Formats: sequence, structure tokens, C-alpha cells
Amino acid sequence: MSGGLVLSERDMPSIPLPVILGVCLPTLVVFYFYVSYASAGWFWQDDFGFIAQYANSIHWSQLFDFSNFGRFLSRNGYWYLGIKYFSYNAQYFYIFNLFLILCSSFLLYMIFKTHGKLNGFFAGLFYFLLPATIESYAWLSNSQHLLGHFFVLLFVYLFTKKNPEKSRAHEFTRAFQLSMVLVLGFTSNIFMGMTVSLPAWMILTSKEHRASKAAQIILAFGVLLFALFFIKLSEEQVGAYATSYTTEILAKNLEFYFKSRFYASIWAISVVFGTVYALKRKNYLASWLFLGSAAFFLPFAFFVHQRYLQYGALTYLFFLLGTWLLLVDSKVSRRSNLGSYAGLVVVIILFAKSLEPPIRYFSDNPRGAEQKEQIRFLKIFNTQNPDVENYCFRSDKKAENKTGVKVWDIPGDWWFVGFGKAFTLFVSHEKTYELVQNAARCDVVFVFKEGRLVLLD
Repeated sequence: MSGGLVLSERDMPSIPLPVILGVCLPTLVVFYFYVSYASAGWFWQDDFGFIAQYANSIHWSQLFDFSNFGRFLSRNGYWYLGIKYFSYNAQYFYIFNLFLILCSSFLLYMIFKTHGKLNGFFAGLFYFLLPATIESYAWLSNSQHLLGHFFVLLFVYLFTKKNPEKSRAHEFTRAFQLSMVLVLGFTSNIFMGMTVSLPAWMILTSKEHRASKAAQIILAFGVLLFALFFIKLSEEQVGAYATSYTTEILAKNLEFYFKSRFYASIWAISVVFGTVYALKRKNYLASWLFLGSAAFFLPFAFFVHQRYLQYGALTYLFFLLGTWLLLVDSKVSRRSNLGSYAGLVVVIILFAKSLEPPIRYFSDNPRGAEQKEQIRFLKIFNTQNPDVENYCFRSDKKAENKTGVKVWDIPGDWWFVGFGKAFTLFVSHEKTYELVQNAARCDVVFVFKEGRLVLLD
């Protein structure tokens, strides 16, 4: 179904020892970072708000009113079930998120293993080592992206895997499976809607898929689901999540995600060239992967203020995978170890990009570590001063807000503790915690200073 030549294991050249050794080091180092970070990181920023809101109730009404940004599974379900089974042990949440990353990597292996198990392993490793994946892992609330990645890849796997049975019953069963994946994906992150481009593209380019009832059903259902979510969430495109469909904003976002307009231009040209070249080779999956790289950029292409590396994860990944699939299907790759060495080169480049800055930065600055110490400090203070009822806070850093969005006038230190919810959850729910300028009364005032709390005399 993917197009292109499918190789048997006997067709593949033996794996050179330098490739084996070269791949092992990056894999082990990044895996060690993931595992060790689970005990270094903690809850941070939005995490406290989600815990406060969903720890005791899943709020089923939000499944229909979209007041949780339409992310019922990745917000309501994730935090309700997480607190139920993991309690307040952040390391278990991180291990679960690592499990999601491993599952997504395994799905990529399954998608690509028909082109050789080594090539499948490389495909999974690309996601595992991707700097944007590491950025997503560093903060628990980015589970909203990791869950989305998983369901996108699960959809791609189920849609592209070979199904020798073509009965009507089997087609409807397949359509039902894909529909359930779409629903779960949409309730994780609306970028799931971009996967609808896969059945659309395959129906357009492949006779086999044009004759598939499952492909037709899932395309129709996916378009309706995307329309529903887009209309419902269009009301949220204000303030911090404001969008502006202008070339100026598009250029700013391209420059951010590709580091310069030059590299953004190279990416855009390569997407067009890769799509056309893959079509000529009748490698329909590779052609969609290039298109998918552009499609998964669109949900973030017109944000006025929100720009984060993890938003580009699937854009980077699909571009890499499209290029990789063309390479492993090439005659040169089949006749030599070029594919193995090319995979090693990509792994080394990704590893170097992951070491600096994400791994080094987050190793030195784990999300939530400072807030955990602030809570420990306040717990001791609260025990020693039980009569203090009203805690007030201010930051020694002035909020530099040039966006015009009022909420960003609030100091970052206050955002990081979930606007005081961290103290309500982990110090005492019987006390009040407010910024100095918002408080009617202050029994004590603390200053956020270099990640610590200092009592103001």
C-alpha cells in the first residue's frame, strides 16, 4: 500500500559493525536522559491547574462543550487517571510519557519494517532522538502533544498496513478502527485533523485506495470531525492563542521553526520536489510524508504569539521519513551499505542537535525542580508559623510583555506555580496565596528570587 519496492531480509546487505556501534551510543545516552529526567523533573505551570481541576472529577460535560480546548483525553482523562493510579508521583507520569514515545517509535518501526528491519529501526530512532520529542517530554503537560503523535502514527500504521482480506465486513471493521483512532486523536490534539490528508491523498493518487470503502468512509468521517473541532475551537483563537492569517505571521513562524528564511525556503522547495519525485516512483506513502510535513505545520503556521519547538515535531519527523523512505527504496541503497551509513549520519546529526540545547538545558534546569523546592520551603514555614493565613508573593523580575496580551503581564514565577495552585495543592488548602498587587491582605510577603523564595522583612 505504501508504494515502492518492498524488500525481503535476504535482499538487505549485512549491517556494518561501525553502524551498530555508532547507533548504540546515541540511543543509550538519550534513553538514559529520559529515564534519569523522570526523577529530576516535577509538576510545572499548567500541570498544577490540571491536577486541581481533574484530580477528583473527570468533568464529562467538557467532552461536548470544548471548554478544555477540545482535549478531553489528553487533559481530563490523562490527569484524572494519572492522579488516580500514580497519585502525586511525577516520575510515574514521566515514565508513562516515555512509554508513549517508545510506542510511537515502535509504530514507526512497524510502518517501515517492510523495507527492512534495520530501516524500520532507524525510522523509530529518528522520532526517539528528535530534539522536538525531547522538548515535548521535558514538561508533563506536553503529553497533549505526545498522545497526539501516538494517535497520528497509529492511524498511519493502520491505514497503510497490508490487508489481504477485502471483504465488505473487513472494510467496515477497518473503517471503524480508524474512526476510533481519529476520535481519540482529536480529543488529544486538534492537529490530528491533518491525518485526514492521508486517505484524501491516497484516494487521489492510488486506484487501490479509490476502490477501498474503508478509505472513503474514513475520509468522510475525518472531514466532518475536523470541521466540528475547527468550528468549536475557532472561538479560542484569541489572546495568547490569537491567529492572524497573513504572510507576515507565516514568515515569522517559518523563520522560527527553521531558524532562518533560507532554510525555510529549502524545506518548502524540498517538500514540493520530494512529493513530485515520490509520485513518479509511485511511492505514495513517501509522497504523502512530504505533504504531511507541510500539513502538520499548518496548525501552528499562523499563531501570533505561540511558538515552541515541540509544535514542529511531526513537521520535522515526516520530512525526515519521506527522505528516508525514498533513500531505502533506491537502487543504490539496495546494492550497498549506503542506507545503513546514511541512517547513521542522520542519527548522529539528531543526537548532536539533541545534546545541545535540549538535553543539556533540561538536565541543568529540570521542569518543576525549583517549584518543588519552593513548596518544601513553604511547608516548613507553614509548620513553624501555623497562624499565618494570607501568603503574598512578588517576583524580583519585571514581566516584559510586548504582545499586548494582558495575561502575560503576570510574572513568569507566578505562572510556574500555576498562579498559586501549587501551594494550595502541596502546602495547605486552608491558606490563601496571591500576588501582592492582587491581595486584599498580606500576613507575609515572599519574593521569587533566582528560583527560590525569600521572606521579605
